Amino acid sequence: MRFFQSEITNIRFLSDELFVLTMESPYIVNTAKPGQFVNIKVNNLGIPLLRRPFSIFNVQKNSFSLLIKIVGRGTKILSEYKPGQSLNILGPLGNGFPTFKAPILVGGGTGIAPLNFYAKSYNYSKAYIGFSTLNNKFVEFLNFDRFVISTEDNSSKNRGFITDFFEYDKRSPVLACGPIGMIKKLMQKVPLSMLYVSLEQVMGCGTGICSGCAVKKRGQEGYFRTCTDGPVFRTDTILI
Repeated sequence: MRFFQSEITNIRFLSDELFVLTMESPYIVNTAKPGQFVNIKVNNLGIPLLRRPFSIFNVQKNSFSLLIKIVGRGTKILSEYKPGQSLNILGPLGNGFPTFKAPILVGGGTGIAPLNFYAKSYNYSKAYIGFSTLNNKFVEFLNFDRFVISTEDNSSKNRGFITDFFEYDKRSPVLACGPIGMIKKLMQKVPLSMLYVSLEQVMGCGTGICSGCAVKKRGQEGYFRTCTDGPVFRTDTILI
């Protein structure tokens, strides 16, 4: 990992609160693994103080993209940047997903980001993805060739949570990222040793110093630090 300035090449809004931020960085393209993330300094004013973590959503020839939902001051500031401006980046951080021949991918909301990067990197795309409502602009950005979509409203043919439509193949590992509720339901359907999850935790430093993103270990004392020990964990090693 390292600190560097990255120029914004494109920002595309998919809705009033969801956008894709693309930045130039051959370094990230050449070194990042699916499941890793970057920590962004949103401005030089020190308010907000902490960097914001985002999983890498996609990579192109010399640039990488982040999928960002506006949920607070930091993400609102990022949404106001323009192409040609630069951001201070720390990354790539954390440990990515293991590589498997034929995993099943399950994502919810912006948790789809690291799975989309996985599908791009390994040319594998069997996925179950869930949204609150269907956003066709969002779907256009996805690298999955084969996927099942569900929505919490009537905007798709599958109304409900994605875990309601998930079908587990007992031979396949499952890679997932999304709300904790979704992950807990998957843990009821998939053997814990076959389920790998990328945790969406609030992080302070992103480098393991502050221990603000701790997750309890399963079967032993102590905690993992999501930013350095994760964010990807096999679920038989953690308690959530």
